[in-house]
Amino acid sequence: LYERLLSHLLHTILKDGSRIGCDDFIAKSFFSYLTGIAVPTLKTDSPYFASMGDDRRKLAFFKAFVAYMRTRDKDFGKGVYVDSTPLPNDIDDNPFNAFCSHGLAGGAVQSRLVLVLDQGNGFPVWFSFINGNVLDVSTTDFMAEDVKECLGIEIVSYVLDAGYPEKGLFRKYGIGSDKTLLVRMPDKKGYPFKETYRNCRSLFSNAKYVFCRGSHNYFGVRREVELFGSREYAYVFLDKLNAELKFNKWLRENGDDFSRMTDKEKNWRAVKDGFFILVANYSAEPQKILADYYGRTDIEGVFKTSKDFAGLLPLNKWNVRTVGGKILNDVISTIIILMLRDSLRVSKKDKRIKITTSEVFGRTQSWICLKQRNGELMIDVPRKQARECYEKLMISIPSSLKLDDV
Repeated sequence: LYERLLSHLLHTILKDGSRIGCDDFIAKSFFSYLTGIAVPTLKTDSPYFASMGDDRRKLAFFKAFVAYMRTRDKDFGKGVYVDSTPLPNDIDDNPFNAFCSHGLAGGAVQSRLVLVLDQGNGFPVWFSFINGNVLDVSTTDFMAEDVKECLGIEIVSYVLDAGYPEKGLFRKYGIGSDKTLLVRMPDKKGYPFKETYRNCRSLFSNAKYVFCRGSHNYFGVRREVELFGSREYAYVFLDKLNAELKFNKWLRENGDDFSRMTDKEKNWRAVKDGFFILVANYSAEPQKILADYYGRTDIEGVFKTSKDFAGLLPLNKWNVRTVGGKILNDVISTIIILMLRDSLRVSKKDKRIKITTSEVFGRTQSWICLKQRNGELMIDVPRKQARECYEKLMISIPSSLKLDDV
């Protein structure tokens, strides 16, 4: 099982987004010489994924991972947040599939992957997958109970998108709650979205409420609102650059429709694509709230890494054990990729990358090794580009390895 785990992790990570199968990848890798695995069995390795789907393996991994990370950062896992991403698939018998209408988009049959991430560095500390149509306070409660019971970690912050706001969420996490809540307000019935827009529209041109973030100018103001009987803070934003660019594009394509609109409708259409409202149960400057919300880009980056590089989709296993095993395999792979990226940064404060993971994978895969009869591994002298990659990772290259000692 351990050798199969290594085989699948190597394939998932080093294929770097390509469509090559695990069996073909390992067959051309030197790793196939180090194990006794029959390479063709890796093509349809359902027993491996079923074994990885055992909850005990998931728990063992995350306990070990959190313990290891706390040797590097004693506060790892103390501040966490939670969010989810859809896992569309065509698995007829997947017990986690359900019809889901998430946020403001259309519906689909899918499962959902829910991740709990460390606020400090964005690494996953726990995950679960749920029915696609379960997306409310019960989801956050379930994850909080699960991660606390299994790892002793308490979720202290919820940063959620527009699919989560509902009555139970606001009643549980109103102003004064011991946990912070930051969520995007949907533009739908029951929420004062257009009403808040109308109340703030006259202030859009007031420089007092304008601030810069990156290359964008934002309007931002705080208002206190009541949602389903709970007091919350509504932070009203207008991304002026996005609003102008998207309105200009829309106007070029829909000039006739625009001419038939009322003045009220024209005013809304001009700012619609840059206007949004964030709801929080704590008071802060609009700039701080926006920065907190854009911290979600960490989790979006994790989801993107899982899907684009670690092969999370398409989800094509067929029962609860193999689905769970596939996701655990891919989450572990995602963590490894994120840790590798972290080690390649210029510094903790400077998020620039010295060299990309794709460059590391591409420059080192042609490296030649030879396994001798006595089990000793002879290692070729790496070429300049490969040597530079290892230097950036602070890894020294031996000329040989005794496999029994590794």
